[in-house]
Amino acid sequence: MLGLAAVPSIVMFFGCLVLPESPRWLVSRGYPERAKKVLVKLRGTVNVGSELDAMKNVCDEEESLHKSSKCVRTATFCLLCC
Repeated sequence: MLGLAAVPSIVMFFGCLVLPESPRWLVSRGYPERAKKVLVKLRGTVNVGSELDAMKNVCDEEESLHKSSKCVRTATFCLLCC
């Protein structure tokens, strides 16, 4: 009975081995060429430039938002603690 409960996790483990990495994650980590290869594989077309550019823009916006919110949190912490 216990062994039967392990079957879905084993199937999921082997399924995850064949999944490609997320193109958005690759772009956010600085691997745009690998992201382009994954997008081409997923979409089945070589015309993924606009989608890749959109991902880059979103990642840049999120990074700048994260940096500005970090500054606000640090300033708020300093004001509360001083």
